[in-house]
Amino acid sequence: MEEEGVGGEDRIHRLPEHLIHHILSLLPTKCVVSTTILSKEWRNLWISLHVLDFREWKSPDTEETQSSTRSFMDFVDKILVLRKKFCITCHGKYFDDQRIKAWITMAVKCGVEELIVSRDAEGADIIPVDLYTCESPTLLDIDLYGGGYQNHD
Repeated sequence: MEEEGVGGEDRIHRLPEHLIHHILSLLPTKCVVSTTILSKEWRNLWISLHVLDFREWKSPDTEETQSSTRSFMDFVDKILVLRKKFCITCHGKYFDDQRIKAWITMAVKCGVEELIVSRDAEGADIIPVDLYTCESPTLLDIDLYGGGYQNHD
């Protein structure tokens, strides 16, 4: 006897879109983007999510990763707008502190509710003045020493 769900039955596509969004919002963004291979309908689904979690992304300090770090920063520039939660770990010497500061400013201006930023550079100037007067974040966690992060979910 064949079990339900085996043999090609597609159960996940029968879920309501808001439930799929909720499930995906609990995953790191890198994992969410990898779901685009599941179907044509999911190709751009991750773009509409309100949560960006890049804490799992790591960039070793090697010459080869300078280009990939720049590509990653360009990617973040493009997708930051209209998110409720923005989490990022910026480890490595190729991260541009002024760009990180601009991301925090943009997140605050867009009314982000949760802002979690980790930077492994002591004395990094990434905290914009706007952050001191903003009202939108209900959770704010900025770690300037890169000691890791705690999952606040």
